[in-house]
Amino acid sequence: MKRKRSVKGFGYEIAISLLFALLVCTGCLANPSNATESYKSQAKTDSIMRKAVGDSIYNIITNAKKVVAEEIKMTMDSTKVIVRRKSINVKTKYIPLAQFIVSDPKIYVSNLTSYGKFFPCFKLTFTKKKEKCILNFDFGLKKWNVCDSKGKQIKMYDLPSDDMLRLANMLFPENDLYKNLINTDKR
Repeated sequence: MKRKRSVKGFGYEIAISLLFALLVCTGCLANPSNATESYKSQAKTDSIMRKAVGDSIYNIITNAKKVVAEEIKMTMDSTKVIVRRKSINVKTKYIPLAQFIVSDPKIYVSNLTSYGKFFPCFKLTFTKKKEKCILNFDFGLKKWNVCDSKGKQIKMYDLPSDDMLRLANMLFPENDLYKNLINTDKR
């Protein structure tokens, strides 16, 4: 009886030792070439973005210390269009998320012709020291544009995914337009 318990206890010790050895060996298999591939992928992403918007805008977006998000609501009256704006400072922990979404190479691929007027309903202003750039998003047309600090359009592109819409909904959860577009949008 004592012999069975000692063999059983010895079996547990062997199993734990093998598990520990497996974990150590797995940790040693970290391949530095994977880090290089990740770096190359990041460099490719950065080069696509840099080529699309230019060096100065690229530097402002990637090195921004402050980002202001603004929701734009337009309502029609019988004689005029009423525009309501609400802006907030994006929390520091969400700035990398906005930069990540804007750095996606897929959003710089195309600018198809659309037969609608561009009315942005969401706006991000990236600020680096005294330099600014503005990104306007029209989720209805699925387009966005890059503007300089004075609001002059530099480039316009299509929005291939709803990532920015989700960020807008996260920053302005009470906005019904964003909620409805997320719930009905099937890409």
